[in-house]
Amino acid sequence: MEIGHWLNSLTFFDHLVIFILFSLNIFLSKQTLITISDYYKKRTKKKLYKKDYRITPASIIFLSILYTIISYKIVYAVL
Repeated sequence: MEIGHWLNSLTFFDHLVIFILFSLNIFLSKQTLITISDYYKKRTKKKLYKKDYRITPASIIFLSILYTIISYKIVYAVL
């Protein structure tokens, strides 16, 4: 089944759950990237040639999609 057919076969409740999970996971992915960046800065504070990492929207969305898939599978298994 293609993703378009799968999305069309979902109910309103499924769409609502995916939207809520994705919104929550965007926040979680941003916090994850901030935590990783802070940890990296703390570990390399005295290094002269350390890299500066930026948090980009692509990385937030990619991580959020992964978190959404995992959390949807968990919610679907519980229900």
